[in-house]
Amino acid sequence: MIFSIARFTSVLLGFSLLVACQVPSNSEIAATRPIAPISDRPTTNPILSEVEFEQLPTAIAGRVKAKLQREIGDASLQIGRYSRETWTDGCLGLGGPAESCLAALTEGWQVEVIDTTTNKSYFYRTTLNGDSIRRSTLSHNLPPSLRDRIFQTAASSGFANSDELYVITAEPRLWNGCYGIPPEDGVCTEVGILGWRVEIGDDRQSWVYHTDNLGSEIRLNETGEDKETPRSF
Repeated sequence: MIFSIARFTSVLLGFSLLVACQVPSNSEIAATRPIAPISDRPTTNPILSEVEFEQLPTAIAGRVKAKLQREIGDASLQIGRYSRETWTDGCLGLGGPAESCLAALTEGWQVEVIDTTTNKSYFYRTTLNGDSIRRSTLSHNLPPSLRDRIFQTAASSGFANSDELYVITAEPRLWNGCYGIPPEDGVCTEVGILGWRVEIGDDRQSWVYHTDNLGSEIRLNETGEDKETPRSF
């Protein structure tokens, strides 16, 4: 009887050890693993249509610079950022309150001219053939085509619907190879990339993006800190 009890106790102890040493199931592992914060999870960059680059015609560049020369006098001028745009009306989106504008989409260009002596930028809007050239007096001159691509990027990332977004600030920038966003290793190529620093938002929050001029490169700046490459001509 004593032997039977001892044997039963030994079997029971062995079974207990076997249960304790079982490998946990996948569901048990998942339940005990800490979940990474949303901000730490990898995100997939939205797929945007490829930007089609078009060279600014020499004739358009010459006409825009000549117009600025007439407005500010003799100066050393250089073409900076430019892009093909579709304007909302015949006044190129720059019509005054008492001005009658053709209500039709108008193909054209946005052109930046830089006074290399003062480093001051002037933005112009033109028709496609340059027969109409108007200097912009807007608070910012972010190209509409680039604005739309930034909105699309934010919407694709799940931040907000594109029709709820608006531009808060838009500043022309000359970026280094990291687009002004400090990398973890601190190494950036010191090149000059014409682009923009753009803050967009909805009624709840805002986001800062660094881009090139056309929107082929759009990077979210999660910290708001940036480094601009000094401009030199």
